[in-house]
Amino acid sequence: MCPIPTLYSSRNDGLCIRYAIVDPPEDEWGTLGADGQWSGVFGVVSRQEADAGWLPFEVTRHRARHFDFTSPTDHSTLTFVYRPAILDQRWLLLVRPLSWEVFACLAAAVPAVITVLLLTEMTSPVIRDLSRQDPRQNQHPITSRVRVMRILQRCCRVVIGAVLAEPCEYEWRSGPSRLVVACWWGVALVLGAAYSGSLVAQLSYFQPLVPFRTLEEVARQTEYSWGMLGNSSIHSMILQGNLSLYRNLREGLDRFVKTDPTVLAGDEGTHFNKVVGDKYVFIGMRDTIDLWLQRDCGLVRGEDPVRQLLVAPAFAKDSALTRYFSDVIEELRAVGLVDEWHKRWMPDGSDCTTISTQRHVTVSLAHLQGAFYVVASGCGLSTLLLLLEMCLARALRHRPAVQKRH
Repeated sequence: MCPIPTLYSSRNDGLCIRYAIVDPPEDEWGTLGADGQWSGVFGVVSRQEADAGWLPFEVTRHRARHFDFTSPTDHSTLTFVYRPAILDQRWLLLVRPLSWEVFACLAAAVPAVITVLLLTEMTSPVIRDLSRQDPRQNQHPITSRVRVMRILQRCCRVVIGAVLAEPCEYEWRSGPSRLVVACWWGVALVLGAAYSGSLVAQLSYFQPLVPFRTLEEVARQTEYSWGMLGNSSIHSMILQGNLSLYRNLREGLDRFVKTDPTVLAGDEGTHFNKVVGDKYVFIGMRDTIDLWLQRDCGLVRGEDPVRQLLVAPAFAKDSALTRYFSDVIEELRAVGLVDEWHKRWMPDGSDCTTISTQRHVTVSLAHLQGAFYVVASGCGLSTLLLLLEMCLARALRHRPAVQKRH
């Protein structure tokens, strides 16, 4: 029986390894105790109950002082995974295509444009002269209050109807009013196209709102608890680290362990069930987390890697097998087998539609600021045009009196 296929090195020596699995009494990776003895898998190797610990151990300075490691079999990163709550966010799809800044500017622009239209219609000399020349106005005179209400109603229908793509058939008779309406319709077309396109994209691919994306944000929030494999290198790094991030994570672990000791469970299955069923963040190596993403596409992986990790099997100190297996691993890597096995057995999670691999873009105010500049420019130009009409009307009214004086 040869459980590992026969491979040939450069010396044409066949490689056929027979092995037996030894389970440690403690279900953990292993740490150095106060008595100077190692526990877990490292304890089995240090007591020479097994020749090697053939697990993806992270190579650290502390471990390297007590064990030998072969050439790295993998390069991984430290990250985290969790499941965001998405069932209570579907109603936000109708407002998520545009950012809140765009809605705020739109809410301010609508009454501003209505006010400018109302003023131009009420004070324009052109409209006043046309009203005097219209015989229907003399036959059916109306009060100033009713006239203002009718003009205000017409302005509201035009401005709000443009936003809702419902045109109002009315012929504006003054130049300032036509300029404001033309600018507003251009802005409404841009806003409608941006909203429709973003809404279609989000309906095709729904991205839930995530509460955090980095490990720093995980340490600051209070809604989710977090944990990791107990007595692993990641656990030791957080316990011994001096960075503020590690201190915050360590303080959180101390709180969580008092009520839920499983946050430091030694088996990955317990942590996976907690991630799927609870508001829980698992901190671990990316290779493990990518396997979880293949099992459940509702999980979210952290975006930024926290730390680069070197992974290799462990042997007893000064073991003769370390050099032998290092040479074998280098030969396997040289012919591409290590990379091929890694692609086959450790997928990167890119086939799973997760937040960490796909993302839509919300249309922000920076994308549409030009449209609001058009509205402001249109209102300003219409005001100048209105002032010019009033000046011309006053000049025309005083001109006949000057001619009679001469």
